Amino acid sequence: MSRHTTSGPRSGDEGAALGLLSTAVLAVVYLAFTALGAFAPELLAAPVRPGGAITWAFALGLGVIGLGFVLTVAYALAANRREKAAEGGAAVIAAEGVAR
Repeated sequence: MSRHTTSGPRSGDEGAALGLLSTAVLAVVYLAFTALGAFAPELLAAPVRPGGAITWAFALGLGVIGLGFVLTVAYALAANRREKAAEGGAAVIAAEGVAR
């Protein structure tokens, strides 16, 4: 017996909206970072602490990478939650069909 689950149009729309929002946020942050490099390189070349070895370019670049990781984990968790909820609903429907 084939078990075909459909999560419905609403959950697909929610997943797409979350994915687009995450992409837009990361794109804006990345473009702002690269704009700083293009238009204010002296700011990125400055050390985070006076006399320190870590520059703002390194710190902010690491922040952009970290934000990408956080957004990816948030999307994966949300997608897994939606998938699990859809499977739970399908299991109830399948159980009702067997009981009839």
